[in-house]
Amino acid sequence: MSFESKNQYFLLLIFIYKVSIVYLSMIIWNNIADLYLDGGCLCFDFINTRGSWKELDSKEFLEDYFSILEFFSKQDIVPESYLEKLKGLANSDYFQSIEALNEFKTLRENLYIIFSSIASNANPPKKAINQFNLYLAKYYQRKKLLFTESNSYLINPILDAESIMEPMSFILESAVEILTNVDSKKIKECGECGWVFLDKTKNNRQKWCNPKICGARVKMRNYYQRQKQKQS
Repeated sequence: MSFESKNQYFLLLIFIYKVSIVYLSMIIWNNIADLYLDGGCLCFDFINTRGSWKELDSKEFLEDYFSILEFFSKQDIVPESYLEKLKGLANSDYFQSIEALNEFKTLRENLYIIFSSIASNANPPKKAINQFNLYLAKYYQRKKLLFTESNSYLINPILDAESIMEPMSFILESAVEILTNVDSKKIKECGECGWVFLDKTKNNRQKWCNPKICGARVKMRNYYQRQKQKQS
């Protein structure tokens, strides 16, 4: 291949690389309703309501308290009627909804610190554990015992919609379930965006939260760098 042909090939490669990166960058969700949930469990999906944990100025999907309710609607774990009651409570007290939003965001960061540490085979900071324990003491396990018509007992969540902080108990319950019943080797952090996910592959070798997005982005970048080195 002549020098001119090589140069044209390299320019074409640059063009393809840039177009591909732009295309993948366009696969960005505008709001919580569009967000693709890759975490594998409720608490990880909640952690991943931030566009990236690798960037300081990242897309925020929890824009207001109603975004939190939309998140739970996507999870389909509580009746819509319950979420509507919580929406009514939030509408009746704007400042309380702002406080609740900040509390949920603080929990999200706390969970990220804990599970990111576990994903890197490190012990979570003591400060993060202490903070998590405070959340457990305040919001965890809102349950009630039910006796069914078939003479059996059930433990169900209390859905009385008396406080806009009630949904936090579901997130905490999911986190406790992962911490106590899931092999820590299954807890991973995406090397590209920092999202936390459960590795459900047999060999525990999943690297990215979504191979078609983060995985493809990394592979294209690596390929481009290899071709660039060959041309230099």
